[in-house]
Amino acid sequence: MPCGRQHLQNLDDAVNGSAWTILLLTENFLRDTWCNFQFYTSLMNSVNRQHKYNSVIPMRPLNNPLPRERTPFALQTINALEEESRGFPTQVERIFQESVYKTQQTIWKETRNMVQRQFIA
Repeated sequence: MPCGRQHLQNLDDAVNGSAWTILLLTENFLRDTWCNFQFYTSLMNSVNRQHKYNSVIPMRPLNNPLPRERTPFALQTINALEEESRGFPTQVERIFQESVYKTQQTIWKETRNMVQRQFIA
């Protein structure tokens, strides 16, 4: 994160400037209040902004995964990528498509330019 900026502004820029937000579901995920805040913020952003729909990707890694029964309810409603799954490579290819990235990049640039024009005016 850039120095001298508020954490929330950095988080907002990171989430809005990303095509996807990957939530790494590990044992440590729920222990940190900042991680909890980021996860809820990312989910709300994906609900409130149409172009961010389906942009939050929970992923359960091979090492130190968060058990399914401890996964927050809000994330249980989203199919998580399971690194241990045989279908993992196929899921990754289907989710992370360049066309989605290009669309998100265009929207991000347009939004950034609009904000800059408002700031100058």
